[in-house]
Amino acid sequence: MVARIPGRGVRKGRAEGRAVVSRAPISPLGELDPSSGTLVPDRPLRGRILVFPYSRGSTVGSYIIYRLAARDLGPIALVTAKPDPITVVGAIISEIPMVTDFPIEVVREGDLLRVDGEAGFVEFPELELVEAVSVIPYDGTRILILRRSEKVEHNRGLWEVPSGRVERGEGPEEAALRELEEETGLVPEGPLTPCGTHYFRREDAPLIGRVHYFLAPVKGEPRLGWEHVEYMWTGPELPNDTVPRLREIVRECLERLPREP
Repeated sequence: MVARIPGRGVRKGRAEGRAVVSRAPISPLGELDPSSGTLVPDRPLRGRILVFPYSRGSTVGSYIIYRLAARDLGPIALVTAKPDPITVVGAIISEIPMVTDFPIEVVREGDLLRVDGEAGFVEFPELELVEAVSVIPYDGTRILILRRSEKVEHNRGLWEVPSGRVERGEGPEEAALRELEEETGLVPEGPLTPCGTHYFRREDAPLIGRVHYFLAPVKGEPRLGWEHVEYMWTGPELPNDTVPRLREIVRECLERLPREP
């Protein structure tokens, strides 16, 4: 399945081209050169899709974007992590498709992108999308975490929660229930709580992963398989040696629980 990731459409229109990526916010006045059509110092923008967190600086930046478009030297679409007045106004007056609220960390320099500013998504025609799940077992006060074995392929020795791919014919919640039972032997005491999604880019394969997170109410002690060597019940403050983003995800999931009156 071709990787298609939703964002929020700001300016309608469609465009396809290679990405020029800035990991830092851009100040159009000074960093976008309307005379040469470059992201300073020497990255051409003509016919490219500019991907960056957001714009900073004065509102003159909107007109820098417009000047690039008027001279046919600018990007053919804009993709940002969050909206800002400079970029939004620049896209509108320049009639450039724009998508915001997008996880730009999955985009690499030179990626082929298809931007749909009306439907609000970005496609990666050369990449596959893989669905995965992570389940956070929770007994009402503590989180269950598992230490990965040295026999696994990735993240050896780090703490994690039950995780795995969504298999063909499964939905994310079905996969979450299966992974929880396979990796811990536990069955939830009640319904799972969806906690949102996170995207990641594989370094060793042409794919993007979309992880669906769930909070699972459980009781009892786990039964570990070959993937894990030990377990620990812990509070919301997890140890430092966890898989990427686990601390942040646990915090977000716990915030979704109903609060005591």
